[in-house]
Amino acid sequence: MRPAGWLLVVGMLLSEVRAEPAWIVDPAGIGPNLPEAGQSLFDEMLADGKGGHRLPFPFESLIRLIEKRAGCAPSACTRAVFIPLGRSLQRTSAAPEFFQFPRVVVAVTTEAEKGAPIKDRLYLGYLEKTGIIEVISYNDSAGRFEFQLVRNYRAGTAPEVVYANRTVCLTCHQNHAPIFSRQVWDETQANPHVRSRLLAARAALHGQPMGSGIDVPAAIDAAVARANELGVTRALWQRGCGESDPCRRAALMNALRYRLTGERVINTDDADYLRDLVAPLASNAGRLWPQGIALPNAGIPNRDPLQDGVITTGVALSHVRAGLEPLAPRPPAEVLPADGRVLARRLVAGVAQWLANEDVSSIERALRAIQGAATTSLTAPCSERRRRWQCDSRALSLAVRLDPGRATLEWLQVEGTPRLNHFELRANGGRRATLTPAGRTLRLVDGNRVTGIEIDRQRKQVRLTVRADFTRWMTKVQNPSRQLTHSGVRNALGLPMHASTAFATPRDEPDTGPVDNSPEHRLFHQACAGCHRGADHTPPNFLRGDARQVRRALRHCAPRIYTRLAMGLQPHTTRAKTPMPPVQPVRDGAPGESALPRDRLEALLAATGALLEAEFKSKPDVEQLLRGGYENLRACLPQEAS
Repeated sequence: MRPAGWLLVVGMLLSEVRAEPAWIVDPAGIGPNLPEAGQSLFDEMLADGKGGHRLPFPFESLIRLIEKRAGCAPSACTRAVFIPLGRSLQRTSAAPEFFQFPRVVVAVTTEAEKGAPIKDRLYLGYLEKTGIIEVISYNDSAGRFEFQLVRNYRAGTAPEVVYANRTVCLTCHQNHAPIFSRQVWDETQANPHVRSRLLAARAALHGQPMGSGIDVPAAIDAAVARANELGVTRALWQRGCGESDPCRRAALMNALRYRLTGERVINTDDADYLRDLVAPLASNAGRLWPQGIALPNAGIPNRDPLQDGVITTGVALSHVRAGLEPLAPRPPAEVLPADGRVLARRLVAGVAQWLANEDVSSIERALRAIQGAATTSLTAPCSERRRRWQCDSRALSLAVRLDPGRATLEWLQVEGTPRLNHFELRANGGRRATLTPAGRTLRLVDGNRVTGIEIDRQRKQVRLTVRADFTRWMTKVQNPSRQLTHSGVRNALGLPMHASTAFATPRDEPDTGPVDNSPEHRLFHQACAGCHRGADHTPPNFLRGDARQVRRALRHCAPRIYTRLAMGLQPHTTRAKTPMPPVQPVRDGAPGESALPRDRLEALLAATGALLEAEFKSKPDVEQLLRGGYENLRACLPQEAS
């Protein structure tokens, strides 16, 4: 082979080695602030019918209204954690009364019995001192989480709701969805030391007790994990299935069977499942994601704020080390292989979350109303030991414990399909014990209903009766839409559409005013305006205004700007703070790289250093600036100076 040929082969091999998994939700794809379709769940639930929002005060009343419109009893659907020393943009706003005015995070963690799915799709973060609620809620039509702000949320005022600057939001929410600390949630009341200081300040806040333990943050953490599956499911449904309508239909049918069995099992060896779902997913994944699928990471490192530094008083309590910042790029939470079986299971379990409890109840009623469904019976001989009956034949196998008036079905297997585990049953009769479900209808893996289980104690035999209602009903199901939405799922299942809800008029960030485009500030605008020219003071809007206003703000903010810029030239293992501009988690990003080319970063440092040198008559030194702690540096905006 000629040298050129060898080089070509080596180049191809190296390209394969360098190839990385593809993000299924692209961290670098910011998108517009305003939704291009639909509305946020927050807008939908709180629309006042006049283009605005109904936002009762205080915060406890707002949560009660959300629960009422979701069809939940008070505190039945929501969970709340208190984070006095957290990592949000509002982290210093309550200083020094962090424990008197902690930030509260509320999530909808439980599904209502009626209405569209809301579980895992709505999150509120509220800090009383700022009068701001940060909102993350799902937009089913657009297939994304929306980021909103409620400003001026105070007694006797008119709150303002705007869609937030996604460029700012996604620097931390790189997964385009809610984030939460990993176990053991030491920033919350789950930490005994944090809890005791919260309780010393006040016993309750916003109608929520301060003393709850680890179960509440655990529930929110689980909700956040499920929320991040929504984007994965949508991508597999739309892109993984590709042009295959049978693939999406198979995903929906198996998801419905999964819900009807109480999310116990998926029949992954069924011939139709393999042909209609596994095969197209394997083919498309091999083409779209040959190196696997990188799933977004919602988990930020656990942090104990009371053991996170030597300075533990005043505003310095809010210090967050660089390695614990949500700004730091996060590796994928998981990499799924381009394997049809793996992706099919993930898709079916994910689509099940698009089925609301009301949908499943409606389908159950429709199945019971089916006329002419075939009924079959299966029998098996049994053995009994200490009230536990085990029955086995080629077609039927089960184990059940019989107690007076009740029974526990340990497992049930029909014709080689996967086992169904653990159902509580009622037991009636003597010699012939008739077993009926104590709650949920008992359905097999294929969706058909078990109408009877009868154990003949004398003959030591069990008879199982099955009605093939699901098999008959599913022929009526239409091919679902390529866009995965709750309304599309209901339409495919033949369920009536929910009544249309009033829309709240979406509002973007207010106009940011004049743009200072002077030569001396152009470099700052190019690098920083995406986050620092907005209407809010968090992050500090030092580029908002005309040349005179920007010059004054840059001078005042220079110690902080210089320090954060300098972090970009330090090894990521030794940084005291995360660098600015933030390192964007692009596909080839690495924790140690700068977000800007070195020459631009050095130019910004030189410009900021000149401001400091003019003020202090000496060249700036990062170690000297940080000697008293970053949080004790001069406030970034002139109006914030004390």
